[in-house]
Amino acid sequence: MWRTIERHNVSSVDFLLLENRANEVLKGKMTLDRVVAEAKDIAKQFAGIGVKPLAPEDVMGLIFSMAAHSEAL
Repeated sequence: MWRTIERHNVSSVDFLLLENRANEVLKGKMTLDRVVAEAKDIAKQFAGIGVKPLAPEDVMGLIFSMAAHSEAL
């Protein structure tokens, strides 16, 4: 949802870096607790890239979306 709203406010480079960090978490074979902790860290790191601050829930949504997409392939 955040991406849909903020896509016009976030540079392509920043979004690419955000996706890269989320992908690292996805490939990290982590427990859910660790994934949530990483999502909080990523949200802090990228909080200022859009008009609306990036929340940990937004990062979790991105990670789950990427997981679903990779399963479909």
